[in-house]
Amino acid sequence: MRSVKAAISIVAALALIAALVLVQYPAYRAVGAFRAFVKSFADRSFSYEELSRIRTELAALRAERAALLEAGIPPFSADLKKISVYSRYPYGAEGLLTIAAGSDQGLREGLPVLAAPGALLGVVVRVDPARSEVRTIFNPAWRSTVRFEKSGAEALLEGGSAPQLTLIPNEGTFFESERVVNADASFPYGLFMGVRGGDEGIETDDPWRTAPLELTYRESDLREVLVVTNFP
Repeated sequence: MRSVKAAISIVAALALIAALVLVQYPAYRAVGAFRAFVKSFADRSFSYEELSRIRTELAALRAERAALLEAGIPPFSADLKKISVYSRYPYGAEGLLTIAAGSDQGLREGLPVLAAPGALLGVVVRVDPARSEVRTIFNPAWRSTVRFEKSGAEALLEGGSAPQLTLIPNEGTFFESERVVNADASFPYGLFMGVRGGDEGIETDDPWRTAPLELTYRESDLREVLVVTNFP
């Protein structure tokens, strides 16, 4: 019986480690989960019920990864630092965020900032010892080059309360609700920006089109952001 229990435990441990690698959990989460497993393994009460619980957790992790990939968002990376956003209530800040980390936590100017894993939000523009300022795509000064993922056409993203896709060539084939990704060398290539909305003010003799960038989040909903710490 002991040999069977040991075999089950080893298989469960390997499965847990594989799942953590599969979803690319940050190191601290992976280590924490593995420690919890080792502790349960040392506990004599470890049983088939415990194995069933681990299987359930693995299924949840796989489902989480599948949902992220289906949404076009890469799984969580160890190179992301989750940081809280200071409140701007009741005033807005025109697309500028203040986050609760600075040079003391390893932040520096130019680091990309994400709204979610794989979704570009902005860039760190000022760093103090314990806090930093982030310019986001909701700031009127934001300009970056983007690419339509399916058609391959390029456009200029102009920031603002309602970010706009401008200088879209009025030629070629375009697709409804086409995914828009980053193509600007200032940020990692391919980060998700949003989807293309309906064209505005199309004129047959106009060489350019303009379309809104439809987002999966609202600026006012941001409570935490992710800072990419290994770029460039």
